[in-house]
Amino acid sequence: MSEQTAILVPDEAPSSIPSLVTSSTGLPTSRPVSRLTAEQLAPWDFVVLDRRATNVEEAEEAARWGMLIGLDEGGPAREFLPYLIDTLPRLGRGTANISSTSFLERPKRVRDRFRFPLARVLFTFGGEDPAHLTVSMIRAVAGRRLFTGCDLTVVLGPAFSSGLRSAVENAVRAAGRDRLIHLVDSPNDLKERLHRYDLVVTSFGLTCFEALSAGVPVVLLNPTLYHRRLSVAAGIPEIGVGRPRTARLGRLINGARGRRRLTEPVERYGHRPRGDDRSLSSWLLSLKTPQQGPGCPICTHTNAGVARFARRTYFRCRRCGLIYLLSFSAVSTRYDENYFEEEYRRQYGKTYLEDFKTIEAVGRGRLRIIERLVSGGQASGLKGRDILDVGCAFGPFLKASADRGASPAGIDVSTGAVEYVRSELGLPCEPASFQEYEGRPVDVLTMWFVLEHLVPLQPVLAKVERLVRTGGIFAFSTPNAAGISGRTDLRRFLERSPEDHLTIWTPGTAKRILRRYGFAVERVRVTGHHPERFPWPGPSSPPAGMSPLLDRISRAARLGDTFEVYARKVRSV
Repeated sequence: MSEQTAILVPDEAPSSIPSLVTSSTGLPTSRPVSRLTAEQLAPWDFVVLDRRATNVEEAEEAARWGMLIGLDEGGPAREFLPYLIDTLPRLGRGTANISSTSFLERPKRVRDRFRFPLARVLFTFGGEDPAHLTVSMIRAVAGRRLFTGCDLTVVLGPAFSSGLRSAVENAVRAAGRDRLIHLVDSPNDLKERLHRYDLVVTSFGLTCFEALSAGVPVVLLNPTLYHRRLSVAAGIPEIGVGRPRTARLGRLINGARGRRRLTEPVERYGHRPRGDDRSLSSWLLSLKTPQQGPGCPICTHTNAGVARFARRTYFRCRRCGLIYLLSFSAVSTRYDENYFEEEYRRQYGKTYLEDFKTIEAVGRGRLRIIERLVSGGQASGLKGRDILDVGCAFGPFLKASADRGASPAGIDVSTGAVEYVRSELGLPCEPASFQEYEGRPVDVLTMWFVLEHLVPLQPVLAKVERLVRTGGIFAFSTPNAAGISGRTDLRRFLERSPEDHLTIWTPGTAKRILRRYGFAVERVRVTGHHPERFPWPGPSSPPAGMSPLLDRISRAARLGDTFEVYARKVRSV
C-alpha cells in the first residue's frame, strides 16, 4: 500500500473535522481534502469507507478510485465490499474479514482504579445525537435523586444542530435549580479527557469503548433497539432506548451488584491482550492489493461475499456460479525446485520426482479418455496429435503422451523443471507462463491443477479457445466446491483452500463458462473421493468400517473434492 494517504471530508462537515481526522488516523502524510481533483482520482491502492452506512450506488462510485475497504460498515453495500474491518462488535449482516476492538486507538491517559461513590460523570452522545439523547438524559436526571453530589458534564457534539444546542442549553438551565451541570463544546481531545471521570453515560459506539479503554465504567442509553441489542451482546450495562430508565440507572450506580456490572466490561475491553499491539493504520498498510478486481473474473459482475478471512475474501458469482478469491496477502507460491522437493514432500510424503511414476500412471488414464474423444476410440487415435501441457512440471504427462504416439510439448514457470523435460525426457518445453506463451494451435490442450492459479481469467480462456483447433479437446482438473467438503462446510473448505487458488469451480460452473468460449463439455470425471470427510455425529470421523460404503456413495453421487473436465471446441469465438 502506498504511504501517501488523503482523507476525503464532505463540504458540509464541521470545520473541526479535518484536524480531527488528520490527528487520529495514524497514517503517514495524511491530509484532509474536501474534493478529489482529477489527479487525486487516479487509482489508489485502497479506498477506506468510514461512513457508518454506504449504499450500493455510493460504493460503485467509490470503487472507481480503488479497492474498497469498509470500516464498521453497516449499510446495504456491506456484503459486496471486498474487505471489511469491524472495530466495534456488531450483529448480523455478515462477518468481517477481521474484527477487533484492539484496532481502536487507546487513550494515552488511563486511570488505574474505580471510584465509588461517583464524583464526576460525563454525558456524551456523539457528534450529531439525532435521537436527542442528551436532552432526554438531562431531563431524566433533573429533579431526581441520581448522581447526588456529582459534578456533571455534558458534551455538545460538533455536528449538533442549532435546535438541538438550544434544547440542551434550555434543559441544563431547567436542571440548574437542582444541580450544576457543565457544558463542554465539542472538545478535540475528548478521548484524552475520559480518564478524569468516574462514569461515562453514552450510546453504543466509539466513545463507549474509548472510555472502557481508559479504565472508566460506562452506562449506555441507546438511540435504537439495534444499538440496545449490541449493548446486551457486548455485556455493557444499558438503561433503555430513547428515554432512560432511571430506576435501572439508580440500581447500577448505587448498589454493590450494579457496580460489579459496571466494572466487568472495563476488565473485558479495557485491557488489550498481551502481544496484541496492532493498530488500524499498521493493519491497513500491511494489506496488499489483490491480483484481480472485485468483480467476477468471467462476468465482471459485483457479488456478495460468501466467506471472509483475515487476508482473504471469497465471492460467488450469481450469474455463472464461479467462486473467486480476492487475496490481500503478500504470500505467493513459488514453483521452483524447493516447491517440487520440500513443499511437495510436506504435502505428499515424497518429492515430485519420487512421485513421477504415480503421476505418469494418472496421466495414462487421462490420455485414454482424451484418445476416445479425439478418435472415436481407435487405438492409434493419439498418434501424431499435437498436445500442449500447460504447467507440465517435470513432464510425467508429456512422457505418457509421447509413449502413446502423440507429439507433446510443455510450458512451465519453473526453469529447473523445463530443463529436466528437455534434457532427461528429450521433449520440447518452454519456460513461460501461459499468459506469456505464444504458440501455434494444437489438437489437445491440458491444464492439470493449473487453471485455478491463473488470473485474469477472461484472457486465459480466450487464449485457450485460440490455441485449440476446432474439434480439439481442452482438458483440465481442479478442486471441486460441489464435493463432500464444500457441500457440508463451504467456509471450512475455502479456509483450507491454498491462497493461490484464485478461482474455485464446480462441474456445473465449468459447463456454463466453457460454453461461452465455444466448448461443449463431453465428460466430467469426479475424483478425490474421501470417505473420512463425510459428516458424522460427534467430533470424530466415520468409523473405518464405514469407509467402503461411504466411498461407493461418494462415487455414485459424484461427491469427490476434485474433478476433471474434457471439453470439445465446437465453434470459434
